[in-house]
Amino acid sequence: MLNNIKLITIDDYVKLVHNFLEKLGTDKSIIEQIKTEDFEKGLYIKLPDVCVLNHSNRLDGSSSHQTHIHITSRNMNFFYNEEYIYSVKESTDDIDIPIVLVNTNIDYLQRSRYFRRNGKMEESEAQSTKQSCFIETNTVKKISKRNNQSPQVQLSKKRKDGKEFKIIRDITFTRDIMLFLKYKGDEERYLLVVIPSTDYVAYDESGFCEVSKVQSKKGQAINDDINEVSTILEENSEYRSDSNEIKIDINQLEDNEVQLIKGHPSYIEIPNSENKKNVVNKKRDYINDAEKKMIIGNFGEKHIFKLEKLKLQLSGYGSLAEKVKWISKEDDSKGYDILSYEVKDNEIITKYIEVKTTVGADKPFEISKNEIEMSKILNVEKNSKYVIARVFNINIENGTAEYYFVDGQIEESFNLIPTVYKAYYKKR
Repeated sequence: MLNNIKLITIDDYVKLVHNFLEKLGTDKSIIEQIKTEDFEKGLYIKLPDVCVLNHSNRLDGSSSHQTHIHITSRNMNFFYNEEYIYSVKESTDDIDIPIVLVNTNIDYLQRSRYFRRNGKMEESEAQSTKQSCFIETNTVKKISKRNNQSPQVQLSKKRKDGKEFKIIRDITFTRDIMLFLKYKGDEERYLLVVIPSTDYVAYDESGFCEVSKVQSKKGQAINDDINEVSTILEENSEYRSDSNEIKIDINQLEDNEVQLIKGHPSYIEIPNSENKKNVVNKKRDYINDAEKKMIIGNFGEKHIFKLEKLKLQLSGYGSLAEKVKWISKEDDSKGYDILSYEVKDNEIITKYIEVKTTVGADKPFEISKNEIEMSKILNVEKNSKYVIARVFNINIENGTAEYYFVDGQIEESFNLIPTVYKAYYKKR
């Protein structure tokens, strides 16, 4: 069984491709050519249901009509320059990009799909005897930018994809790995290998690396550390009913579930007071806002709760998964929402997770004094840590939301700005 626990450098990516193609009986000449190619970037994506084209290949049963593959957070840098990505004000046009496939990869996916759907092998699933070769095809890429949402890169469009790329999308399943390697040079050209989930143990949802610098953190099976972030907490509730917020029917959150995709903080500086946006004076419906905040908060907590249980189960710690608790569902005074666990160096670490959810883009959020104090207390206990779980960019149509974790004491990872005071009358 292949795994991505050591995918740190381009050489690691190439070695994984080499090992997989060798397993398929690919001619040595093809493998040797790949090993000698000069690649400058690597990217892998574990496909969620909503990125799988054929509905019968969706293991979790999503009925989403999405036909593109969405790529978010730092992984977008694989296809576009980061400065350009965040300078885009509206969605860009589709750009054609050449893709290189290996025929033995396509054959293997085609032969194994009946087994993967039905659990039974067919005679046609014997190892391919075809001569190995590269196949040139194409797909399209674009940057999608809507309202106040963070941008995302969208890959593939059925009516514009090359024949072979469309074939390989038709025979991929939920949780399969799409592994891209970018050929070095001025012109865009990518090698794509698809590794079925039945052949692969993937510890992370996605990963990205470059020759010049490593951006992908590997070797962390169930530990998502983003302690280096510096951000800001200011007045901003978990629901804002102003015109700048993404438009969404809040009631949809109670009836729908999404696939959580790894993201990262998108703001790092405290704004100058003179740069603050003008606030339109209007009467707020505090009761309605409170109800909406509760719905959004519950939505984020529910998905982090499920994610924590799933990570433990996939890592072989089923007994710990059974102990994960949604604390705030019964008592919201503890200073954290989810009680969870992880295993590091054969020791069990208790995780106290406070979930902060916003519908649209990642932005500052409210934090209570109790939560700040509990992060100090719980983070210094032996084998325990306090975690902020950030959920944002909820997209019901695509069935996705982004998330990231920040471990440790809140004051060490965030800049805090007081926005509310309790006033006591001064006797004169």
